[in-house]
Amino acid sequence: MIETQKNFSFPGDGSDTEAPNIEMLWVPPSEAFEMGVGKTAEEKFDTTIDHGFWLSKYPVTHSHWHALLQLMDQENTLDEEKKNQPYLETWPGIIRLCLHLNNKMEAVLPEGF
Repeated sequence: MIETQKNFSFPGDGSDTEAPNIEMLWVPPSEAFEMGVGKTAEEKFDTTIDHGFWLSKYPVTHSHWHALLQLMDQENTLDEEKKNQPYLETWPGIIRLCLHLNNKMEAVLPEGF
């Protein structure tokens, strides 16, 4: 049986006692569905996702992003007023982060991540 929900805990260095968890949901492979819905879509097309993946149940917050950057040994400051607000990042920035974290945290990531 495949696990369908998991809380992902950030491994800490002991300095942050409030490191946030990310609630993850398993998204199974899909049958065909339509992509390109919305005003900015160039053209609608059918697609399938032939492999399952883990997805955060809620948007990543400034607090989550701060913890991720700490895992990458990058200095950053958490704005307490924004800590629970969604964090916005560019697509290339997210890809770099994911590649780095997948390499660094392979042993603790959920199965199938």
